[in-house]
Amino acid sequence: MKRIALFIPLVLLGACGQGGPSYMPLVEGREWSYSEKSSFQDNVPTIKIGKKISVGGFEGRELKSELGESRLAWNGKKLVASMLANTTFNPPIPLLLEDKIPEKKKSREEAFIPADVWSGSFESLGKRRNAKATLSQRRSTVQLLTGETEVVETVLLVQIEGTKDGMPLELRTWFERGVGIVRQEQRTNRNHVVGIEKLESK
Repeated sequence: MKRIALFIPLVLLGACGQGGPSYMPLVEGREWSYSEKSSFQDNVPTIKIGKKISVGGFEGRELKSELGESRLAWNGKKLVASMLANTTFNPPIPLLLEDKIPEKKKSREEAFIPADVWSGSFESLGKRRNAKATLSQRRSTVQLLTGETEVVETVLLVQIEGTKDGMPLELRTWFERGVGIVRQEQRTNRNHVVGIEKLESK
């Protein structure tokens, strides 16, 4: 199945967003290097934020890397994407809701809370399909190559019509405030397909 991990496009950033440092600042010219691990090979892709573009009628940015192009925008406090690694979504699919993040983390691993639902179509490799998705999120702590950090962890489950196994595609993303995506993993049939982790940003 086609991967949709940002590569980030999924995955990242240091400007101010709504009411303070954003969990995904979209600032032109910023670059991030990631460690990518997949079933096929390991890479170190660089993701760069490019020009302004329209994402579902909202001002967004292109994110380009060796792994494909993504298009993200903030719709108020909702981060949405009309494209993830060359896969397009109509309407744009939600990735994070800042106003649905719990006030304070009470334990190391909090339960996920429902944040949003989505219904629409996506197109990949010239094929268009209908799909539905649910987004859940929580505060958590993650151990990265650069150390331990507090994050907001999200799980996007995309149910694609017409799939033989009926299993949803899972996109799990870890956002650090003022930095952006620090880790992202995609699973299909509950198996890890591809993942990235931030090494550095410029």
